[in-house]
This record gives sequence, structure tokens and C-alpha cells, in this order.
Amino acid sequence: MEPKSNILTVRQLATYLNMASVTIYRLAARGELPGTKVGGQWRFHKQAIDEWLSRKPDRKRTKILVVDDEVQVGELFREILPSTHYLVHVATSGKDAATALASESYQVAFVDLLLPDTTGVQLLKLIRESYPATRAVIVTGHPYSQLMADAFELGFFMVLKKPFTGEQIRSVVNDLIGANRAPV
Repeated sequence: MEPKSNILTVRQLATYLNMASVTIYRLAARGELPGTKVGGQWRFHKQAIDEWLSRKPDRKRTKILVVDDEVQVGELFREILPSTHYLVHVATSGKDAATALASESYQVAFVDLLLPDTTGVQLLKLIRESYPATRAVIVTGHPYSQLMADAFELGFFMVLKKPFTGEQIRSVVNDLIGANRAPV
């Protein structure tokens, strides 16, 4: 959940990072977390925390690719999935998605069936053939279309129907990642 203030308390930061407050205290006291003591209380600048997160090794975070030409869809994924556990890359076209897939290994890809430069089915076929370790989820507002039937022929079975909620995103991610990751 995105905090409302740019200055965070220990409790607010613990919620933002999905960590225990005691862990926040320890990291701050050891100088591993960017923070300042003000009147004996720790305070953290959200921007400094976000920069700290971006420098953390990605190997500990599940990498998720979201391919959708609707920008707000990608923003919802970033808002819902905590950056401490997930690295969410958003591509707004098939070309951008293919480039992202070639340069990074993703555990999960959410693919819209209707893209400006290709169909999601073509992208799903690329994922199936070239990146078999990537679990793919169809994202669509047209679940009864020919594109959906074509996608099912490739063997893809998990579908996230638009419009969807943050809770539905969490549920799908938890189902796909399983015991490898703490629930979101």
C-alpha cells in the first residue's frame, strides 16, 4: 500500500515494506536503512526508501512482467504488489514485452490479448516456446473471443478478466508463486 505522506514513521514504513517494526528498527540502527532520528523517533523519507529498494538485489524479488496498453493496469500491479517482494516491469506493446523478455528472466507474465502491435496470443506463443519457465496469465476484457480460444489452444489456462481488483491480482500471484514467497 502506498503511504500518503513523504515522511514515514517506523509503523508506516513497516506497513509499506511489509516487514515487522522490529526489523525496521534493527535495519535503521545498523545504518542499513536510510533514516533519521528526530526527537528519539525514527523518520524515513519515502523517496530515500524507494531508492534503497531499487538498489536491493533483484534475485530476492519475484520478477513480474505486465503487458497491457492501458497504463493504469500496470500502475495497479505496481501499487498492489509490494516492491520488497516483487519487481514489476510494465510493457505497453508486444515489442516492448519481447525486449523485456530477452533481457530479463520473469517468473510470471500477465499478458493482455489485445495489444497495439500484436496479439497477446503471439506473445503467449513466444513465452511458451522461448521462456518456458515463465508462468503466463491471460488478461482480457473479452473472455469469450476467438483470441481467447486461440490462447487456450496453446495450453494457457489462468485468466484475469477485466475489470479486476487488487485482491484478484494478489490471489493470482499467490497461486502462481505458491510457497516460494510470503503472501501479498
